[in-house]
Amino acid sequence: MPQKQNPFVEIFKDFWEEFKQRKPAYATSDYDEVVRKMISCGDPNFGYIEYGCTHCGEHKHRVGFTCKSPLCLRCGRVGSENFVFKVMNRLHPGVVYRHLILTIPDQLKDLFYRHRNCKELYNAFYLAGWEFIQDVFAKVTGKRLHCGAIVVLHTTGRKGNYRPHLHIIVMNGGIDLISGEWVNVGYFPYEKMLPKKWQWHLLKMVKDFDKSLDTKRLVDELWIKYPNGFYNSFLKGDVPSGSQHLVRYLSKYLFRPQISVKRIKKYDRPTGMITYEYADHRSGKMEVEII
Repeated sequence: MPQKQNPFVEIFKDFWEEFKQRKPAYATSDYDEVVRKMISCGDPNFGYIEYGCTHCGEHKHRVGFTCKSPLCLRCGRVGSENFVFKVMNRLHPGVVYRHLILTIPDQLKDLFYRHRNCKELYNAFYLAGWEFIQDVFAKVTGKRLHCGAIVVLHTTGRKGNYRPHLHIIVMNGGIDLISGEWVNVGYFPYEKMLPKKWQWHLLKMVKDFDKSLDTKRLVDELWIKYPNGFYNSFLKGDVPSGSQHLVRYLSKYLFRPQISVKRIKKYDRPTGMITYEYADHRSGKMEVEII
């Protein structure tokens, strides 16, 4: 059955063409294709399977094809579940994992947004997070370790705004590259070490990516403005059996849109105003946004 009462779909039906006029960067065949698929998902007019009663031969039931588009809330759930299954099978029983969140300062958002379709930037961002982990664990243990990690990029915050950051599931230890033995990472003053280390790796990545004079000035300013480094979160995890809720959280922004239908509280078609809610991690409460 078509998603005719789905406000997410209705918003795209009503305003996609107008949106492209205001934001020409999205007026491409690639974006048009995923939007078209999402809008027509489950609509028998775009293809269907028909089931019939083998007893009477009269009763028939049509099921429209799904779109399998990454923009579709319904189809994205399947991709999300598959991701959870694959990741859970790769986590090792008995190994403690940590959840690491690496953010960027507000001053770098413009640079990231200007290059938001540049895979080289995001590849460098991934690599900066990976090298940061190896650097920290080597500093803490005094040994060259090879640490297993899964790095996931989220480009939006809980509010739905553009806020690129990395979520990393990392083993609480690694293989010593010299002895080949497993080395656990014990307690260390991560509140002091991690912000400065992340600042160094992130700003180095930015300077290597954009060698313009403006970016060099910005990097110099950020060193002065944040003498204690950049914010990040390093949370102690659990063995794989307790990690599934985290993997589900990471997967939902990879395979489906950054909002669910239940969060859209009101859609006023004549004015185009949308009311939605989100969980604010600072206040711990559900906040309401009207846009």
